[in-house]
Amino acid sequence: MYIVDPLKLKIEQLLSDGQANPLNQARLRYGTENDLHVLLEEVKKLNPSAKNSFFVDFTPFERIGRPERFISELATINKPRPVLLSIKDTVFNNSVSLPLINMVFSEQGQLLSIVGGDERDERLLQSLTNYYGTNTSLLDLRKPVIEANLTDLLFNPGCLDIPSKADEESTYIYLAGRYYRKMPNGMFVSCYLNLKELGKDSRALLTIAYEIVIAIMDYFRRDQTLLESFDYVVTPNNTALFLASCVQAILDIPVLCIDRLGPIPALNIQSSKLHDQLHDRRVILIEEVVATGNELDRAVFYLNSLRATIIKVITLYNLEVGMPMLVTQDMVTSLCKPKDELKYVYRSA
Repeated sequence: MYIVDPLKLKIEQLLSDGQANPLNQARLRYGTENDLHVLLEEVKKLNPSAKNSFFVDFTPFERIGRPERFISELATINKPRPVLLSIKDTVFNNSVSLPLINMVFSEQGQLLSIVGGDERDERLLQSLTNYYGTNTSLLDLRKPVIEANLTDLLFNPGCLDIPSKADEESTYIYLAGRYYRKMPNGMFVSCYLNLKELGKDSRALLTIAYEIVIAIMDYFRRDQTLLESFDYVVTPNNTALFLASCVQAILDIPVLCIDRLGPIPALNIQSSKLHDQLHDRRVILIEEVVATGNELDRAVFYLNSLRATIIKVITLYNLEVGMPMLVTQDMVTSLCKPKDELKYVYRSA
């Protein structure tokens, strides 16, 4: 399954032009001839032999310029066929039959209907109708794509440290038929995620930042005002900081980095300044990799000591070894759970 995100493409253009507050600009000013050109160029990158259809997600927009022009151009694409995603009574007039299939969602992000299409779309329309029920949410539809895209990023050069005999070091150990890396806590892992390497790939950073942003925005549900309900994005380490900085560039919300592990919080050197900044403030916590859950607990404990109010926790990769104890599961959004794909093992000797 493929999803093309016009909003992401517009944000990328605005960031490259050095524009401030690109998220709001992109949502309010989409629909130029250049936007259409960029969208069609992105569609050309899809592999037509891989799938019979792809989704074009217009749900973040209330309106776009010249929607008829976008529809007429997209409707000329035969394979793969575009399927529109939109919120009811926003971008497209849902009372008018469109030459493309349109999956219409409610303001709460729940699927209402699947309409439109021409004779080329009859089998596709039936297939979509059979597969997606009215209890399907926009997140349900997007989740497999998010998982696949973020998992693929891990296979960029240098992102995965997989111990092997060829590069055997003192930190590696051979147990039960495979090599493991010894971690500072004395435990052994079958692979190690080095996300700093992704910092060298601007498209990868944008992909990650965009998925974090739409998770923060709760997939642009119209009954939510989440962006107005928090003051800071908080990250617990420098690796998460460069990811959060990309989020900051899109949202125009300040980012704070807290050193939850090092000597500074232990000596309370940083506490006075951070206390003034975070006391009675509402924050969103971003953690790049979670395995045991202790990673989150340390950050949450420190933020609690500063009297900050955590309203949402977003983890990029969750390796599902354990669960945090200091936050409830409904507060945590894990964008990707690649444990099975990586055959990840966390164990003692």
